[in-house]
Amino acid sequence: MDVAAGPPASLWRRTTEPIADDPRVERVEVVVVGGGITGLATAVLLARQGRTVMVLEAREVGAGTTGGTTGKLSLLQGSVASGIRAHAGADVLRAYLEGNRAAQDWVRTVADGDDSVIQTRTAYTYATSPEGDDVLRREAEVLAEAGLEFETLGAGADIGLPFAVTGALALADQSQVHSMRLLARLAAEVRRLGGRIVQHARVTGIDLVENGVRVRTAGGDVDARFAVIATGTPILDRGLFFAKLVPSRSLVGAYRLTDGRPVPDGMYLSVDPESRTIRGAQDGAGRSLLVAGGAGFTPAVKKASRRCASASTCGYRSTSQVPCGSPGGRRRTTAW
Repeated sequence: MDVAAGPPASLWRRTTEPIADDPRVERVEVVVVGGGITGLATAVLLARQGRTVMVLEAREVGAGTTGGTTGKLSLLQGSVASGIRAHAGADVLRAYLEGNRAAQDWVRTVADGDDSVIQTRTAYTYATSPEGDDVLRREAEVLAEAGLEFETLGAGADIGLPFAVTGALALADQSQVHSMRLLARLAAEVRRLGGRIVQHARVTGIDLVENGVRVRTAGGDVDARFAVIATGTPILDRGLFFAKLVPSRSLVGAYRLTDGRPVPDGMYLSVDPESRTIRGAQDGAGRSLLVAGGAGFTPAVKKASRRCASASTCGYRSTSQVPCGSPGGRRRTTAW
């Protein structure tokens, strides 16, 4: 599975059959706008309650964040906890962790033990710099205050990476997912319960009408009692979000190690000034791959070539700048 010609595509999209399309109907009880995990999970929950549901997706199912994620389902999320604690307080952080734990359990139930969809792993938040150590200490303090049980590891701890860390937090019994196979399971349940999934159906507006809403799409209108907006950013700009949101992009690569080293068994996220994310996966033939990438950035602000070089290190060295492509010791199979 070498890098294919054409636009970038995630490992998850390259190793999953496309999700089938349904014809659009003109009337339904609930329209869900957006075909990522939020939209399909919403559709499943509504369909389980006996609602007739139609999902409208502007591109293909999983074309956005869900199809491009690194697929870590973990309560360790870099410096997120300390950020929530600082801005919203301890009670909100505890509620956030409880909600995330409930979401984990729900996804595991959907996956139903299918190892091609979900695997149990230990999650690590790690640092390799003094700045990262400070962030790690703050994160450990607020997570402990919130009641999360985790392990604190000191400098030089072996967490399965081929470079030294100055500290880490470890949390067992977390999960990594193949996001497109998870979406395929959700899509199948939506259809089994009588719902529809319509792709290439861009929603251009929603109007209030008698007894419900009229959803305007490029292919025609759909009348419904309710509409749920489950897009990455709100498509109904009632909150002036166009003036508040900032675009963010990160680059990820999937690599086959060619120097005999094993792919690390955990899920890893650094809290250094230049963040790195690392996990293992498999290609379409079942061969082990390293999936890794760099920190988020604002497109067009910093040169893409520099970001590609940073991501090409796979987060697999603490510091390095190398050309885009496949550095020594690993062969890139796809990038997105």
